[in-house]
Amino acid sequence: MRNSCTLMTLALVGLAGPVRLLAAADGKTVDENLRLARAFVARSDRYMDYSQLRPGMTGYGLTVLAGTRIEKFDATVISVLHNWYPHQAVILCKLGGLGLEQTGIISGMSGSPVFIKDPADGKHKLIGALAYGWWFQKEPVCGIQPIAQMLAVEGVPLPGRKPAKKQAAARPAGTELDEDFVQAVLNPRKVSFAAFGLPERLQARRPAGDALRMAPLQTPVMVAGVSGRTLQLAEEVFAGTGLVPLQAGTVGQTEAAAAKDAKLQPGASLSVPLVTGDAEWSAIGTVTDVLGDYVLGFGHSFMAMGAVELPIGPAYVHAVVSSSQRSFKLGSTLGITGAATTDEYTGVGGRIGGKAGMVPMTVTVRWGQAEQKFNYRLARHNWLTAAMASMMMRESLWANRDLPDRHTIEYAVDIQFEKYGRYRAANLSSASGSGDVGSDLTRPLAAMMNAHLGQPVFPKSLDVKMTVRRVQQTAEILGLDLERHAYKPGQTVRGKVTLRPFRAPRTTVDVALELPEDLPDGSYTLRVSDGAGLLRSRQAEMPHRFEPRTVEQLFRAVQEVVEPRMDRLYVSMQLPGGGVAVKKDELEHLPGSWADILGRAAPRDTSPYKRSKTVEFKTQYVMGGSASAGFTVQKEPHRNH
Repeated sequence: MRNSCTLMTLALVGLAGPVRLLAAADGKTVDENLRLARAFVARSDRYMDYSQLRPGMTGYGLTVLAGTRIEKFDATVISVLHNWYPHQAVILCKLGGLGLEQTGIISGMSGSPVFIKDPADGKHKLIGALAYGWWFQKEPVCGIQPIAQMLAVEGVPLPGRKPAKKQAAARPAGTELDEDFVQAVLNPRKVSFAAFGLPERLQARRPAGDALRMAPLQTPVMVAGVSGRTLQLAEEVFAGTGLVPLQAGTVGQTEAAAAKDAKLQPGASLSVPLVTGDAEWSAIGTVTDVLGDYVLGFGHSFMAMGAVELPIGPAYVHAVVSSSQRSFKLGSTLGITGAATTDEYTGVGGRIGGKAGMVPMTVTVRWGQAEQKFNYRLARHNWLTAAMASMMMRESLWANRDLPDRHTIEYAVDIQFEKYGRYRAANLSSASGSGDVGSDLTRPLAAMMNAHLGQPVFPKSLDVKMTVRRVQQTAEILGLDLERHAYKPGQTVRGKVTLRPFRAPRTTVDVALELPEDLPDGSYTLRVSDGAGLLRSRQAEMPHRFEPRTVEQLFRAVQEVVEPRMDRLYVSMQLPGGGVAVKKDELEHLPGSWADILGRAAPRDTSPYKRSKTVEFKTQYVMGGSASAGFTVQKEPHRNH
């Protein structure tokens, strides 16, 4: 099994130094925030700085192992590792009690506060949060995140620390969309974009010898209302992130009523809901400390995403499952009572009573005459939203039955974006599973939430409709035969397209295209293709439409990519001449000298393009392939002298 959390550790070791040179949102550097937090800890009688700790000092920790009851476990200081990360320390402790000698450190205990008795005054003081461990441990030895390093998290309301100012992402003049990003989201292929915004550091895999490294505890994600197949898909999506999906369930009415007064307090279970509604996905950790209405938890990052807007609330623990590899809690969200605002390497912080918007999603699935509708709400995040939307679409599709090998899906995806309007993709796929639906669903999400020209553009709502038929309706284009091969301008070129349907006799479709009245004499090619072929031709002929420089242009380009339908034959011919696009404005029929002048005057803002005439013909099949045939155009017939 991969230890995904270690990837965060490795990334931090490489990034911590440079990160600390950056200014925080309130104008202070990260190191200055840490010094301010350590000074606050030194003045407080609630906390104890790690510099005061000595081996053998004892105390206790707080966590929940059943229901919502906060219980104590024993803690003994072993040592302090100074400069474990650049400018940071970690406290080594041995734990005991509550059966930890048998279970070892438990995933879900992340953030459990640990208190050590101060010999100076006899009081137990908070030293930090349980955060790190090893795989296959024989003893419950753990790493404690020092409380000062957690209090240095951006947004913690410490005395003398100015509230962080919410700053919009910089958008310098002349900034354009990254070329690699554009090529990826406008690729004609139907691929999944569910993990498109996932940082590269979270895509790595567990290295050899990883079991010997102390790493952040994995964060269990409790999944209720989904099948084992979706859970397996989630494991693949989350691999490398430190999030581990586990099959769980929701809280029953009796248990929920008994826990109605549960609140976020030190030692309480802390939930980060990713999906609510007909399915529930919740990441589970523990509250470390509460300062007024500000709550700190986890003791390590969720995914080190910086500023976030994620819902949080108290959780209910059903049971602890003991494992020789890593024991874990099974829990459920009790409700949403606040919002996480910061996710850093040393902890997650947020406000009790804060609001985190979620994206409503509906999925309607029809099998014959039977129809079922699912309702979800998804966390707003630049890649989690797409990942969860993709998995919820698939879970809805195969909730009660699997797709037959021979199937056809007619689908419509409707997404409302904040200020850019409606995105819609309506199409068919056959014998290809849910891949095409997933592509048309996640492509616009990945594009709009990761464009990096300002704040992410989140969807206001998602709606997916799918109708499944138990038949494969595919056909391959084999050839194009024209009625004749010589025409005059304005005449109609007619022909027959030969198709090879799946397990059926070959058939033909009549096609026709009317030639322009002013078409010059010459040789031409008539091409018939499926929707993917049409899109490739369009991108080659009019590249400026697929080279967006603004988010608005990107939105239009994504919509154009998904417009061709797969149950159509597209018959087209390239026309002579073309035009020049100037800052996306298309200027046709320019004299060659004018086009040359424009190109030399503003080469970055101009690009030539070709024109084509295209007509479409609806079929009963999901098409594939292409074919072409040549013909000539002659205004007046040649006379023999």
